Amino acid sequence: MSEIIIHSLVHSLKDSLIALPFLFAAYFLLEFLEHRSEIKLAKALSSEKIGPLGGAFVGCIPQCGMGVLSSHLFSSGMISAGALIAVFVSTSDEALPVILSHPDKIASVFPLLLSKIAAAVFAGYIFDFIFSHRRHKHEDIPHDHNSHGECGSCEDIKSLEDHHCKDECGENIFVSAIKRTLLIFFYIYVVTVVFAILTEVIGEDTISAFLSKSYYLQPIFAAVIGLIPNCAISVIITELYLSQAIGFGAVVAGLSTGAGIGYITLFKTNKSKKEAAMIVLYTLLFSIVFGEILQILFA
Repeated sequence: MSEIIIHSLVHSLKDSLIALPFLFAAYFLLEFLEHRSEIKLAKALSSEKIGPLGGAFVGCIPQCGMGVLSSHLFSSGMISAGALIAVFVSTSDEALPVILSHPDKIASVFPLLLSKIAAAVFAGYIFDFIFSHRRHKHEDIPHDHNSHGECGSCEDIKSLEDHHCKDECGENIFVSAIKRTLLIFFYIYVVTVVFAILTEVIGEDTISAFLSKSYYLQPIFAAVIGLIPNCAISVIITELYLSQAIGFGAVVAGLSTGAGIGYITLFKTNKSKKEAAMIVLYTLLFSIVFGEILQILFA
């Protein structure tokens, strides 16, 4: 057991260190957006009309930073839950690099990406339509700059667009980005170690065998396992699909729930844990339903 723990500590550190530059880039951009909220990216994602659509394409960028960034934007009230969900669903973690490492399978990239973008758009718009009365608004959130600048309270904020942090209002955005990166890096590392130990104890072969069972249950198994915040899971799901051990619907379902670091960040930064849990549960259920539909169509 001690060997498993040591291996998990080392392996998780390597995985987390790989994500570190992406985390910093995301936080630096986040600090920039928080100080200059008129930036087009923030406005695009905050739009009810195009937020989920923009989120679906942003999530396709093969790195963890977008899930982290989007979680913070949502927790700050800058984007809707639908836009956040769209980013989560379209995220594919290590799937694209794995597929591209198989030259004979490159053609499968396009249907996979298109399916995930379509799923992300539908998931985002449906959520915002159903829960539009619960839209996460900045002005409804107690505004405390201590989480990103030690500048004290700002009163009577009418809207996010009217709020601009002055230089004297907080520390340098570069320093602030470093602090936030290190904080969330530690949090992510701890959670990753826990799941790495569980994966080692259960065994990748056991997970693979579990996923390869009943064809029509594969999307359910894949979606649930896809929630585990470990890059090895997306690799397993993708390799099983490329070897035809699981169906197309299963790989879409499994990768659509694979925004692990984004979920961790959401629970860390969002004031309402119940709201965060509802978003994750909705993402899981939608991924299962969408995956089952594709599994049946491509049977």
